[in-house]
Amino acid sequence: MTARPVMTTSSLDLERLRRLPAGRDVWQLAVGFGPHWIVPNESDGEPELPLIAICRSKARDTLGMGAPGLPGQSGDPIAPLAFGAMSDLAGEPGCGARPAVVEVTDPALHAELVAPLAGIGITVELVEQAVELDEVVAAMRAELGGPMATLLAFAPAVPLERIASFAEAAVAFHDAAPWNQLCDLDLVYVESPGAPADMRWFVVLGAMGLELGMGFFHDMADFEALQEAPDGPPSEAWARKARWSFTLDPPQDLPLTQYELWQRHRLPRTDEGRFPLLLALGGKGLPRPVDEARLDFTEALLRAIIATTEDELDSGRWSKRVRVAGREQTITLSLPTLLAEETLPGLSRVKPRRNAPLDRRVMEREMAKIGRMISEQGMSIAEVNARIASSRGKPLAELPRIDPREQAQDLCYDALEVEGRLRIKRARQALRLWPDCADALLLLGEEMPDPARARAFFEQALAAGARALGPEAFVEYRGRFWGVFEMRPYMRARAAVAGALWAEGEIDQAIEHWFALLELDAEDHQGTREMLIPRLLERGRDEDAQMLIARFREHASAVVRYAEALVTFRMQGKGAESTAALAAAVRANAHAVKHLLDPEFVPGELPASFRFGGEAEGRIVALSLQQTWQATPGAEDWLREHRREAKKAREKARKGRR
Repeated sequence: MTARPVMTTSSLDLERLRRLPAGRDVWQLAVGFGPHWIVPNESDGEPELPLIAICRSKARDTLGMGAPGLPGQSGDPIAPLAFGAMSDLAGEPGCGARPAVVEVTDPALHAELVAPLAGIGITVELVEQAVELDEVVAAMRAELGGPMATLLAFAPAVPLERIASFAEAAVAFHDAAPWNQLCDLDLVYVESPGAPADMRWFVVLGAMGLELGMGFFHDMADFEALQEAPDGPPSEAWARKARWSFTLDPPQDLPLTQYELWQRHRLPRTDEGRFPLLLALGGKGLPRPVDEARLDFTEALLRAIIATTEDELDSGRWSKRVRVAGREQTITLSLPTLLAEETLPGLSRVKPRRNAPLDRRVMEREMAKIGRMISEQGMSIAEVNARIASSRGKPLAELPRIDPREQAQDLCYDALEVEGRLRIKRARQALRLWPDCADALLLLGEEMPDPARARAFFEQALAAGARALGPEAFVEYRGRFWGVFEMRPYMRARAAVAGALWAEGEIDQAIEHWFALLELDAEDHQGTREMLIPRLLERGRDEDAQMLIARFREHASAVVRYAEALVTFRMQGKGAESTAALAAAVRANAHAVKHLLDPEFVPGELPASFRFGGEAEGRIVALSLQQTWQATPGAEDWLREHRREAKKAREKARKGRR
């Protein structure tokens, strides 16, 4: 007995076409991406763009469309989708015959269809264009997918090889990660002649981890206006003005025509699947397609930035020779924040950002000056106070620095009062004066967006701080490290290492560093307990947490109060002692309760500032303890019960007052 062949959807469609009588009509056929991305149910799945086949009868101007398919489904779905669209068109009223010829514009589709359609008497022709079908596809995309579905990313005259070269430069830019050296505060000026007027000023994006690429400005005032309004556009007029941006985006953020171009020609993209996008945002109407001159300029700029060294950045002005479109050209760039005004003819320096938070470490400079007045100049306390009073709130006059170690530390203090690349430059200058300057290495780590490289800087800072102090200091000053200025860089570095370990999930190693900090500084001036106590509860080390809570009870914050309530409940259950501890925590901050009990509370960064008992402090409590509170059986019910009882007590008290 001969087994019957299994008929697939594709073979069924071909069989339907074969059974139709031969006709004289010419059909146009295209397979392309649909206008909507499909997001899988799994949270970690990648969005996919379905393929859709459309077939048009030139004689009747009717359409056929098959079911959509995904590129990753059981091999290449192009041919089956095409057969499905043809079968659908054949079923339209009045058709009744298969075509004599099928026209396609895609060589890959032509190669797929020639043999199977020849077997049923249909000729497949490769043509340069199918205008009517293209108009149908464009109309469908515009209706279903919106403007980005039909937007032309590149002008039709731009050669494919130019786009491919730009894509290569974009991927190299991503791999070079220049946002590790420049941030969105570092305005760069293109001094080279021939640069587009609206792309002469730009910043590198990526240090914040939100957007990778470059943002362009019309001039320095355009950039400064944005800096002075960090929470949104400075004005409606500013927002309406078109500005260019180069970004590295996931595929669902691209114009559909660009995504198709990259897929069809297998153009370069990053290892993470990001695609380069050059676009003018804002202004009236849709963004205009990128022409060849602008594309070449952007590629030259990318290649110049890729080749730039740290020393060149610190110089404030540098030039790079790059080869683009078969010719070499020079790109000259400058950082106005690093150049003196006299070296910038016709330009002013970039203004410092308004309301930038003052780093608490800056105060150490003034305290160190006071210490030197007493130790080196023999001034009395009364004389120091008189000097401070005469300064009228301004910084005290600088004292001469001869020792490279002291000069390096002064540069670190200088770095804290500036931003962006200038801060990095000051730290690098400090290291050239004194390679074991722990604060300089710490600053480089703080300014480094790459977590692995930041941790390496922190570890270098810790080792440098230990070398600078010597082993004797750890014996002589144990328990009172923070009281000696020279010890503080080491303490800061060790806290940074602990924080980096915690962020990477190495909790036990972080805990060891935090305990070491408390041994070196018995009074805990850095607030180490605020990080350590919650982590101990996470690890189930309740007795260690309870010991630290008792040690710092007189100066307990809301975080410590809520930790005390939780650990008491975990060790003793509901009772007078745990209820009293919880009541004390609620008195310290009542806002924390709603955040601890909110299942949709989203952890984020710690607030930059807070007031005791305020909403921001309540969020800090939840950021520190919610996970542990939820993991403790019965703790949330206990907290809800306490909240209900407290509400009843308040209502009863109000009635009593009436």
